[in-house]
Amino acid sequence: MKTLKLYQRTLLVFVTALAIFSVSACAAKKNWVLLDSTPDHSDFFYDKDSLVRTPEGLLTVWARVAYMADGRQEVMDVLKNEKFRNISHSLYQYEINCNSKQSRLNRVVHFDASGGKIAEYDLTGKTEWEAIPVASRLDQVVDEECPEVK
Repeated sequence: MKTLKLYQRTLLVFVTALAIFSVSACAAKKNWVLLDSTPDHSDFFYDKDSLVRTPEGLLTVWARVAYMADGRQEVMDVLKNEKFRNISHSLYQYEINCNSKQSRLNRVVHFDASGGKIAEYDLTGKTEWEAIPVASRLDQVVDEECPEVK
């Protein structure tokens, strides 16, 4: 019985330490670059340190939208779900084809003001490639990270 309790405590300490290290490592790797700000609506960032490039010209990137009053209201109007009432920010993972200036959304994670996860969606393989609208926020990422495309 004592051996089992010792094992459980050791396992708990190990898992806790691993969780703390993982969260710290993830937090340290973020390099959010502000690309666009719309007063009273939202700020748009991308994580420069999350970029993954392939030889085929594909770029995977995490974007962050931090909502202000009008942006939160727009989320409520579009999603029509009370669980988003206290939304603070959302993370979006995009795959971008630099050569064709197209993108597809892979993941979405919504957070509340206390950092709690409201909802998460894995869309990998479920979305189609779409043209990136000129002068859009995602087009700004292309301008920054796909210098060969102008």
